[in-house]
Amino acid sequence: METALVTPVLLVVLLGVVELPLLIRDYVAVTSAARTGARVAAAEPGCNPLPATPCPASNPAPFAKLAADAVARNGTALPAESIQYVLVYKANADGYPGSLSSMPGSCAAVTACLGYTWNATSGTFVQSSGSWDRQTVNACFPTNVDSVGVHVVADHEFLSGLLGTSFTMSEHAVMNFEPLRAGSCAAGSHS
Repeated sequence: METALVTPVLLVVLLGVVELPLLIRDYVAVTSAARTGARVAAAEPGCNPLPATPCPASNPAPFAKLAADAVARNGTALPAESIQYVLVYKANADGYPGSLSSMPGSCAAVTACLGYTWNATSGTFVQSSGSWDRQTVNACFPTNVDSVGVHVVADHEFLSGLLGTSFTMSEHAVMNFEPLRAGSCAAGSHS
């Protein structure tokens, strides 16, 4: 009789002991991926690609794609397929895109924002929404330095189903752009 009463409680505790660390691991992976993406994007506000790759003529921000790729590489504890989307955006003083006070689900109606989703066929993040002309970035030290934000949204799949099937988690990180050299740091003055 006592076994019948205690066994379900012990099973729930055991499943909790297994599920909670996995949830925490995925949350830490999402947080780390957002920070890494922001660090990579902030490091190169201009257009300085590899010598064999010319800067795109349409002026998209190449640092945004580099940030999305860094999210994919850094989130190794979290499968890239579980990442719903990544937003790379010009952050306002509160750390959000444009004039918003919360995170949007895409960059469709936001200026200086690029959204990326995972493409399983190519095994990489591809642009899904928004635009950001790299020439509009202001990276003049010590004043007027623009900030870049990276927002990562991912799903954690529960093993047991006891707590549900999945849990959506998100995190964003914001960093100031690294300064460009004087004379080419202001918006419109660099390529």
